[in-house]
Amino acid sequence: MTETFPFLMETRDFSALEMQAQINYWLSAADNYMPLYFSSFPDYELQAILTGVSSLKWMNTRVGSISAEFSCKPFAYRIGSTELRQIDELNGVILRNNENLESLPLIKIYGSGHMGLTVNDDVYEIDGADGVTYIDVENHITYSPTQGIVPGLARFPNHQYPTLPPGDNYIGIDGADGLEVAPKWRKLI
Repeated sequence: MTETFPFLMETRDFSALEMQAQINYWLSAADNYMPLYFSSFPDYELQAILTGVSSLKWMNTRVGSISAEFSCKPFAYRIGSTELRQIDELNGVILRNNENLESLPLIKIYGSGHMGLTVNDDVYEIDGADGVTYIDVENHITYSPTQGIVPGLARFPNHQYPTLPPGDNYIGIDGADGLEVAPKWRKLI
């Protein structure tokens, strides 16, 4: 979805030309989806990429307005939930999804050989791992940084990636040295 957001700016330390240059740099720095935060939506971040920007229009010598157009993913993610966090109890923990949508997590598994990731009542098997394995549910890929995408690396029940539905979710792993999860709690916007 595409959204246009107006911004008002006040400059105290910069000339109009310096402010325009800083704004252009800020708005053109990213070429991938990046977090976009709003004070009126304090607990969530949008994933957005800049697609257009209007020129800065000065209202007086210190205040100007500009509009920026962003292509946004249709979800707002709870702040902090897109970052990997270590799961200390490999034999299992409960992760609570307080949102109304199932989450599509990013899972990072440390270990080699055969491992079994349990999410709720399903066991997801990893076989032939070589150090680190990622399960990227949102993008439907399982890969290793050293091996890339390896056919047969993972076997999932009913060929479905693990999701975290609203409510309590059990996650644990057997045969691994470590586990990290970015749950990606989300809601529609």
